[in-house]
Amino acid sequence: MNKIKWTEYEDNIMIKTYNQNRDLCIQMLSNRTKLSIQSRARFLNLTNNNIWNDIEIKLLKDNFKFGTRYCEKIIKTRGHKAIIAKARSLGLLVDKNLNKSFHYNNINKDFFSIPNIQNCYWAGYIASDGSIKNNFGISLSCKISDEIILQEFKKAVSFSGEIIYFKERYMYDKKQDKKYKTEKTAMLNISKDNNICSDLLKHWNIGRNKTKNLKEPNIKNISLCLSYIAGLIDGDGSIIYYIDKNGYEYKQVCLLGTYDLMKWCVEIIQNIYPGFNPKVSEKGSIYTLRISGNKAVDFVKRIKELKIPFLLPRKWDKFNHILEKNNEN
Repeated sequence: MNKIKWTEYEDNIMIKTYNQNRDLCIQMLSNRTKLSIQSRARFLNLTNNNIWNDIEIKLLKDNFKFGTRYCEKIIKTRGHKAIIAKARSLGLLVDKNLNKSFHYNNINKDFFSIPNIQNCYWAGYIASDGSIKNNFGISLSCKISDEIILQEFKKAVSFSGEIIYFKERYMYDKKQDKKYKTEKTAMLNISKDNNICSDLLKHWNIGRNKTKNLKEPNIKNISLCLSYIAGLIDGDGSIIYYIDKNGYEYKQVCLLGTYDLMKWCVEIIQNIYPGFNPKVSEKGSIYTLRISGNKAVDFVKRIKELKIPFLLPRKWDKFNHILEKNNEN
């Protein structure tokens, strides 16, 4: 007998009712057996224990005043949504004054006030891989193996807050009807109650909804522009090197972004290499710019010569052996 595939409608019923009202869930899915519903619940990761123990409740009551993110670090057995839901059921509130002083802590609010080599790099990274939230501020996240970039940003802006860690977990892809495992991630959130967001908008046109609307930065100095591009590369960009089966060395620098931003990057690159036309391709609303071959190596060399305080090693060390060989010659 063929199994009847679960529909998105049925999955939504499971998600909304399975843990809240099991009998209602079974009633609404009358075409499914109880065993089938239990099996689907395990597949959708709905079988976690939702009963809070006395220790967890005490920790929540004692610490929720500092904010949800802080509670996630204290109560490691519970996720963000579970903490919010339980706090609401207990009538707990965040103390905004405590939350600001504890969670956001101190920061150099003037770090982005005047464009320079260092802050242009970080502006590029935020433009590429950060998030500007209207009700919060700046949010940066990365996989745990790249945590060093958050540590370096903290150091650069003198931020005394803490990096938040999220363990790997299973998620459900409705389109493909299967589960997948997320990577462990690290996150850094910074309050909007300082000059940083306004300076990012003023000098680099970085604001909300930047994925589709990001414009070119308001900087003209070529060194500052290259530093900004370096940040873009350490965000969503890449530096690629490998040798294929025929012994050919594949060398490439890739940048991702909006049409306006990639157009600006082309102009900066042509300023360095007159007559050179980097390849730009489009996929949806995202544009990719590629520099290949020896020009990619030379481009990396030029950026390294800027002495930017930090560049992500796993990307910028790819061409080290070529640059060292070129120096010897």
